Amino acid sequence: MLVLTLKKEGCYKEKKVEANLQDLKNFVASLGIPMKDGQYNLPGYPDIDFYVEHVEVDV
Repeated sequence: MLVLTLKKEGCYKEKKVEANLQDLKNFVASLGIPMKDGQYNLPGYPDIDFYVEHVEVDV
């Protein structure tokens, strides 16, 4: 799962970016403890594993 944040100067509020990042952290925490290689298992689908990555891009 890739979460991409595009940030253009003057088009966002830092407080909102921080709130969104906290929401992402809460979501990831709800997935439980990752496996030793950093993968998570999709709840309800034991055969689906995935990674979570967040990238911020200044545009």
